[in-house]
Amino acid sequence: MARYEGFSGNTFGRGFDPRQLGFPSELVSQFISLQFPRFNFLDRNQSPLGATQTSGYETSDSYSIQPNLQWVRGRHNLKMGSELRLYNQNNIRPGSASGNYSFTRAWTQADPQRADALSGNVFASFLLGHPATGFVDRNSDPALQNRYYVLFLQDDWKIARKLTLNLGLRWDYETPIYERFNRMVRGFAFDQPSPIASQVQGLTLRGGLLYAGNRGLERFAFLRDLNNFQPRVGLAWQVREKWVIRGGYGLFTMGQNAAGPDTGFSQPTVLIASTDNGLTPAVRLSNPFPRSLFPNGLLQPIGNSLGLATNLGLGVSAQFLDRPLPYSQQFSFGVQRALPQQWIMDVSYVGNLTSKLPVALPLNFIPAQTLNSLPVAERPAFFNAQVPNPMRGLLPGSAFNGPTVPRQQLLFAYPHFANVSISNVPIGGQSYHSLQVKATRRYRNGVAAQAAYTWGKTLERVTILNAQNVDLQDLRRTGLEQRLAEFDVPHTFAGVVTYELPFGKGKPFLATSNKFLDAIVGGWNLNAQYMWRSGIPLEFPNAAPLVARSAKLTQAQRNELARAAGRDKFNPFFDKWFDTSIFPNRAQAPFTLRDFPTRFPDVRSDYLQSWEISAYKEFRWKERARIQLRSDFQNAFDYAHFGRLISRPNNVQDTRFGQLDPAQSNQPRVVVMVLKVLF
Repeated sequence: MARYEGFSGNTFGRGFDPRQLGFPSELVSQFISLQFPRFNFLDRNQSPLGATQTSGYETSDSYSIQPNLQWVRGRHNLKMGSELRLYNQNNIRPGSASGNYSFTRAWTQADPQRADALSGNVFASFLLGHPATGFVDRNSDPALQNRYYVLFLQDDWKIARKLTLNLGLRWDYETPIYERFNRMVRGFAFDQPSPIASQVQGLTLRGGLLYAGNRGLERFAFLRDLNNFQPRVGLAWQVREKWVIRGGYGLFTMGQNAAGPDTGFSQPTVLIASTDNGLTPAVRLSNPFPRSLFPNGLLQPIGNSLGLATNLGLGVSAQFLDRPLPYSQQFSFGVQRALPQQWIMDVSYVGNLTSKLPVALPLNFIPAQTLNSLPVAERPAFFNAQVPNPMRGLLPGSAFNGPTVPRQQLLFAYPHFANVSISNVPIGGQSYHSLQVKATRRYRNGVAAQAAYTWGKTLERVTILNAQNVDLQDLRRTGLEQRLAEFDVPHTFAGVVTYELPFGKGKPFLATSNKFLDAIVGGWNLNAQYMWRSGIPLEFPNAAPLVARSAKLTQAQRNELARAAGRDKFNPFFDKWFDTSIFPNRAQAPFTLRDFPTRFPDVRSDYLQSWEISAYKEFRWKERARIQLRSDFQNAFDYAHFGRLISRPNNVQDTRFGQLDPAQSNQPRVVVMVLKVLF
């Protein structure tokens, strides 16, 4: 049995009365606990105020039984067994019980729906008291449980003296999570009529939340997956005296500790910043949840009592029910060769294909055919236009309960919800292929060494380029963007050398030295490690390039541009890392589809290199005492690495667009000296 307890939150703001900041007493009296509110300024010039929560607690218990058996019979070494686990997880989550408010440039920029580089200021929006988003939490405290079962059989079969075959089969079953009191969304009723459908003319309203354990539904978060059979096979063959071939394949099921949302049992009240699609503000910070928009005050938890009518007019999310667990296929093939002077060379191909990764998909969007039927310039006016609301009075506490509603809302698949998100749709994937070369020198004459080089490429499919890529008829047919993974590193080299210095008693030099001299020069070990790694791909800007050419710059080109600006060479504090001249200074126009990637295929951060050097010795002091000395020089030559963009997301209207973050992203040089006395 293992137990974990965790505490979270900033206690300094606990108990603070928001009335002291000017929040109305009528609102503060509805908070379930008092704390300093959270204010977020969504740029890099101002730090947030307040904490997201002031107290939180979680505890996780794990019970495990693992009966195993090993049986050696002839040339077979059989291993078999099982494992049974029980997981319990309990949480106390007050969250942002006194409110969480975010401010952007939107309310102070020239066009509230399209940012530009010259207008708008986040702090000005704050001073005006116009938040862009916000919410007040009223959370449940979930008690979750699930089980895990395993059966396995492994046979290491020594076919011949120089040939060994490894065969194995494993079966896993991880039960979906369930909540002790069924306080969890089970799924989404895609085709069931909404409870208000008969009261609305001109729209076909379907869909709503389904709850675990309610009206005959199972308690689990998603459907069981019982066919997780995972074969493994490996081969080791000594072809000739100094040649060995190794290979293997294995299929591995990946766990998915995913619980359904607790919508209805936890009830955040989301601030309504605008009722006309962001053209004008609807509230001020002095009264962010007015009675005109929330006639009954902050929303109260209602559990599953409303069924499909839960959160009408608001955002909802649910899990995709019929899904297999993600799995990984790992395989390798390599050749080893023994070389003179105790060296061993290993060259291998290693691959990993991951399938059925969970992806979240939005369901409310303007259909692409409708979107593209109008000229781009006419789209904002058409889709933002206020039209008579056929759902008037049926969506209380939402931005869509008034006499008019933006036209785009009525074009959504589920117009009676602000947005609908389905998570854990099993359509994602990732692929990794690499060439791995390693040379190892076994310890000899006081020296051991290893050098390793890896060439690799990692691609992923885990995001959609546009909401319109979602296939509403079958979510599993949705097309995803293929791009380089965030931490794709094509080239990595690492080398390490350990040298036992040949000085002192019993060594080739100064073997007859006295105790005092031996204590100074004898018994030293030196270790040096060098690592070089190519950069990672950077995020693509939020606008399409104006010309069809790469934005990649060489270091020589960066230095040339810096000299043209009056500097000796490229300086990350002032100069652009990639060619920003090919991009516009305004973001993608609203109501248009993205036709450019989200990550550069060829623009990467700078390479990273580092030296780690250490010296170690141990000597005996008198009869019962030993002294250990150690010095470590981490990043010994203080190579600075600037591996991030300062504008994240990569924003063309940011004045720092294209610049690296001047804050060093790797650890600066650190020197550590340790003295230990052991007796």
